[in-house]
Amino acid sequence: MSSGLECDIVGLTDGRWFYILENPGASKNAFDWRADDPSVGGPFGSEEAAMKGLMRKHQNPGGYNSYEITVEEAIADPILKKNLEKALGRDLEFPPLPDAPVEIGAILYGSYQIRTPHGSILRFSGNEDGSAMVKCTESFSQSAKVLGTGGISARRDAAGIVVAIQGDLPDEVLPALKEIASARGGQVYPGEMMVIQKLLPPEDDLSPEM
Repeated sequence: MSSGLECDIVGLTDGRWFYILENPGASKNAFDWRADDPSVGGPFGSEEAAMKGLMRKHQNPGGYNSYEITVEEAIADPILKKNLEKALGRDLEFPPLPDAPVEIGAILYGSYQIRTPHGSILRFSGNEDGSAMVKCTESFSQSAKVLGTGGISARRDAAGIVVAIQGDLPDEVLPALKEIASARGGQVYPGEMMVIQKLLPPEDDLSPEM
């Protein structure tokens, strides 16, 4: 029989995996169950090992949410950071800056949708290579007219972050795209220099040099 408790299996891209299991005494009306003294374990060497570690100490939750993120993203989430540090027994350290450019477009833009000040809708999705895609539509409706699409590449190395946006997007959405990148970049990569290039036409190269 399962416990019915919430459970996250969290992997860091440096190879460490953890489990976070809801406290049975946590309020069911809590905004974030992870903030109410959950049970934690890790680091483990794989997702499977983390699940086995959970099962050795706790009743089967019946299901779980599994995801993998960078250490920088984990540090930017105060609740997750606290839980991982509880499992580690020490601070979660910010990793060294990469020597070679790393693609972080999907980290900056995520997978969600927003309304711009002009009323258009921006829908974001991540690519397997770490870059992002954006579609601009007239409304939230799935059948809404598409105003433009684009690809987003954000390369990060020791010199900073360069964001390049390529496509046939309306010029009016560029300020919103810049604001999103600046806000998320400041949260995940505090203090790092960021350059956001002008909107590039579809035929231009989307691989900025740092």
